[in-house]
Amino acid sequence: MKSKLNIGLIGYGYWGTNLLRNIVQQPLSGKVIVCDTNEERLRTVQTIFINLETTASPADIFQNAEIDAVVIATPTSSHYPLAKEALLQGKHVLVEKPLSTSVTEVEDLIAIAKARNLVLMVDHIYLYNPVIHQLKKYISEEFLGRINYIDATRINLGIYQDDINVLWDLACHDISIINYLIGERPKTARAIGKLNFNNKVEDLAYLFLEYESGLLVQINGSWASPVKIRKMIIGGEKKMIIYDDIESTNKLIIYDYMSNGTPDQNKSKLIDYRLGDITIPKYEITEPLSNVMAEFYDCILNNRSPLSDGINALDVVIHSAIEMGGKMGSSYEVIVVDDGSNDGSEEVLSQYKPIKYIRHATNKGIGAALRTGYEAAGMEYVCAVPGDGQFDLSELLAVKPFKFDQFYSFYRPSTDYSAYRKALTKINKLLNKYMLGIKLRDVNWIKVYRKEQLDFVKPELYSSIVESEICCKLIKSGSKPIELPSVYHARKSGVAKGGHWHTLKKAIREIAALYFVTKRFNKKYVQTEDQGLN
Repeated sequence: MKSKLNIGLIGYGYWGTNLLRNIVQQPLSGKVIVCDTNEERLRTVQTIFINLETTASPADIFQNAEIDAVVIATPTSSHYPLAKEALLQGKHVLVEKPLSTSVTEVEDLIAIAKARNLVLMVDHIYLYNPVIHQLKKYISEEFLGRINYIDATRINLGIYQDDINVLWDLACHDISIINYLIGERPKTARAIGKLNFNNKVEDLAYLFLEYESGLLVQINGSWASPVKIRKMIIGGEKKMIIYDDIESTNKLIIYDYMSNGTPDQNKSKLIDYRLGDITIPKYEITEPLSNVMAEFYDCILNNRSPLSDGINALDVVIHSAIEMGGKMGSSYEVIVVDDGSNDGSEEVLSQYKPIKYIRHATNKGIGAALRTGYEAAGMEYVCAVPGDGQFDLSELLAVKPFKFDQFYSFYRPSTDYSAYRKALTKINKLLNKYMLGIKLRDVNWIKVYRKEQLDFVKPELYSSIVESEICCKLIKSGSKPIELPSVYHARKSGVAKGGHWHTLKKAIREIAALYFVTKRFNKKYVQTEDQGLN
């Protein structure tokens, strides 16, 4: 086993300076190379750290056989390509938060790191703060009683980011802390943000989370505050805790409280709430970032997974993705339909606790899974996506609120399908065009409907051509598709089972049924070809 690790740091900006200081201070650090495209920053490095090497090209670090690990502290948009290249070159990777703003990109990095037995870590530094560990102990031991609410405030004046908004920059800290403390995923999530028109990014946002246990969470993030506040209030049935990270010494304060009900002639009961004892607990004092670096080194040398690994980062990305839902509506729900196929999906799903979970006992095909998801949906807009990473959810940000006479249809310019499956897709496209008059580029890819539209067309088929049925009925009743290009991503696990003979045979049987279903719909609901939904 190596006694020291050679490190390459990419990015010597605001956070990179802190990372380099901790890298140099680590006794297990060997050779260190610093990379930045800004020559003035590199000159600063050479002035402060005389013995360190510098370069303006990340390739000099990736292609250096002596480098064991790469630490990345660059703008968020560059995290994925840099981290991916480092992993492909056999380097362990530590990335400044957030790992990425794309679930698909995070999943890709996780898969690469796992396949090559490399450490992938994100510097969610609060997970390595002794104060947070003390909070975790209190909650695990039910010292506070059942947790009723968490109110987090993380505000300051600037610094504005070019490629992410305030939720990604600040709220991801609170999300990672709450994930660690609670160990539960929310059932609903809502976000409200205000755009700064000068910087073209949201600089003020509120995030609301609700959990099955009854826990309510509110997170306030802002770059537009005249004061800097880093405070979290955790309210339990027995006690309350205030965690103030700005405080230099008394970061934790515990409050006992009691309530006393007395009769009142004007009110049914008058509740008197009183604070009891106030306790300021002791805790270990160490620098969280130093603990992050120590953890990173130890995981590499001892071949173990860090607390803030790629899976933890994926949790943060999924939670932060509520920004997307917030832009499409005031709230949204997640429904996971397990189609019962033996294709590796169960392994993927086992990592998460879906908000609403529906499982088919046997694999009835994609059509049945779509029908189940659509019928269970309760929000204004409905979208079904594959759970194996083929579609990047961030593409839904291009969808804007639409009326009853519109729906969105994504299409794939290219895929990695086999020749057999491409042939089936081509046949299906011709069928839709000449038999049903549907001229969509990709009938069987991602759609976004209004719930009222699905209720109106009342899908009847259960095979994979149910999407053809829905689109045909909507178009015949006057709705116009808005088509958007979509990047197809290779499956992250298993292989497709949709081409099995029993599901293919069912689809063939329903081709004829589709014609009569749509004909019957036209006769019953459509009076003229240009009639819309009213």
